[in-house]
Amino acid sequence: MPRGHAPPPSPAHPPYPTVGPSAGNYWTVGNELRTDAFANGEQTLRIKGANFLGFESAACNRGGSWSKTPLTDVFKLLKYNGFNALRVPLSWEGCPESTDEELKTFVTEAGNHGLLVALTMNTLRPGLKNDNGYVGGDDGYKRLHLAWQRQVDLFCDPEKYWNVFAADLLDSPHGMYWGPPPEKTDNMKHVDDAHYWPQVCA
Repeated sequence: MPRGHAPPPSPAHPPYPTVGPSAGNYWTVGNELRTDAFANGEQTLRIKGANFLGFESAACNRGGSWSKTPLTDVFKLLKYNGFNALRVPLSWEGCPESTDEELKTFVTEAGNHGLLVALTMNTLRPGLKNDNGYVGGDDGYKRLHLAWQRQVDLFCDPEKYWNVFAADLLDSPHGMYWGPPPEKTDNMKHVDDAHYWPQVCA
């Protein structure tokens, strides 16, 4: 954004969540994703999304939090340019409790601007790229389960967090695995073991 120029205003009538027990429902009809989360009733949902990084980083907070640009201005700019969804990568564990509160504020403010949010588990420990570790066995299952249980507990209210519409259970698994890999096929014989795991599990 050029220095000294404020972002354009939001559209005069942005979509707002409905009020009632059905707020925030999402379902499929054939190959269409549909929702009743907006004030104009049931409609086909077409996604134009952007990544919003930061919560998966060593800082454990939203990207750009150091900037003087208010988050509301960022959301207004995204909305003005036709975006309606944000993908938000997360760390499974290792972030302070204050991260949960910041994430809830982020999701709420995004909803106030008519932006949907997709949460994705991106890394095991914050700030370590491609750190997905080993998720096999009881310990790995429990850690992944606890990570998602925390998000469910945070965003289970379908009216308050109507705009949380998707979850990526495990992004970019890399070398992650649940158990022994299958035997290499003939066309994989040339691949050494160090590069075999990602191809099996990705």
